[in-house]
Amino acid sequence: MNLIQQLQATPKWKEFSKWFVQQDYPCTTLKDDHVTGCHEWFVQLHPGFQKGVFEKFIESQGFIIEQWYKTSVKQMYVCLFNDAQKESIFEGTFEELLIWYFNN
Repeated sequence: MNLIQQLQATPKWKEFSKWFVQQDYPCTTLKDDHVTGCHEWFVQLHPGFQKGVFEKFIESQGFIIEQWYKTSVKQMYVCLFNDAQKESIFEGTFEELLIWYFNN
C-alpha cells in the first residue's frame, strides 16, 4: 500500500479532499461531484508537488512545519509546531508526519 492509499483510509482524508477541491488547482475545473478526478490527478503528480500540497493543507490548519537535514542518518526530518503555543507536537520524517497527522 502506497502513502496516498494509506492516507485515504484515515479520518482526515475527507477533510483534506474538501480543502483540496477548494484550492485553485487545475483539476477543480473538472466539476466532479465526487472529486474522484481530482484525486486521480493528484496521485499522478510529482511527489515534490504532492508534498507541497500536503504542507499547505497542514499549515492551513494552524500548524507550522520546520524541516532540517539530519546528517547522522542522511535524511530530511520535520518538526510540527502548534502555531498558537509554539510547542513541538511531532518530530520525524515527512512521511511519518503525514501518517500521524491524518490519523489524529
